[in-house]
Amino acid sequence: MGRTLVALAALGLALLVAVVGVRLFQEPDCPAGESSPAPVLVVKRLIPSGTSGSVIVRRRVARTVSVRCADLEQGAISDPTYLAGQVATVDLFPGQQLTAEDFAPP
Repeated sequence: MGRTLVALAALGLALLVAVVGVRLFQEPDCPAGESSPAPVLVVKRLIPSGTSGSVIVRRRVARTVSVRCADLEQGAISDPTYLAGQVATVDLFPGQQLTAEDFAPP
């Protein structure tokens, strides 16, 4: 019973961190249409669906680039730590911005 409660508490905490992390790390804060630069993770080489976020970070198959705020995709990911505990839900192609919609928990 005690281990079950600890596991449930850990799961709840992980979900809370994920929700907060989505807001804090997912999308750079840019006013719409602004031309100032913003960081975003962009795919360097094909990332197949099902690839874990930790593999993406460890193998450096995505890199941080600066783009105009107006060119950011909805839900653009700017911080690689967001990918922890996530897997790609679709194939991601070179030059593509990583977005929260492209990932989900395993």
